[in-house]
Amino acid sequence: MPSGMAAGKPVASHLPAHRLDHEVARNTAMTEPRNRVVQVRRFGGPDGLEVVDAPLPTAGRGEVRVHVLASSVQYTDVLIRRHLYPQTMHRRPPFMMGYDVVGEIDQLGDGVRGFEVGDRVADMTVVGSNAAYRTLRADRLTRVPAASTQRKRPR
Repeated sequence: MPSGMAAGKPVASHLPAHRLDHEVARNTAMTEPRNRVVQVRRFGGPDGLEVVDAPLPTAGRGEVRVHVLASSVQYTDVLIRRHLYPQTMHRRPPFMMGYDVVGEIDQLGDGVRGFEVGDRVADMTVVGSNAAYRTLRADRLTRVPAASTQRKRPR
């Protein structure tokens, strides 16, 4: 019987796998993060929502980009989705959902003072926060202590 075979079936080897340098480089190459977003495709029920890939935003002057840690889904989002919320009546699909956000700053735009990459912040955005990444105006942010966004384990 050939080595590595048992009754005609392959047997897992206990030897470490050998890789070529170009395979390691290809498999561990850094890729740009994906920005998955929830957008309203059409007004109405939940079937009008879709999750799509969107371009990764870049922080402009006076803005920060955050990696979103939390964004709620609440009754206001239902009203927005149904085109019944006064503050968003001018919006037309497609647009991103997401009334509020807590995120970690991963990019600072020009002119931003008082914040650093890694700071946790919150904002009430009305729309646009059901995303993996988004930009926010630095002058509207509220600091969030890191301990308040950590999951608490049940005892």
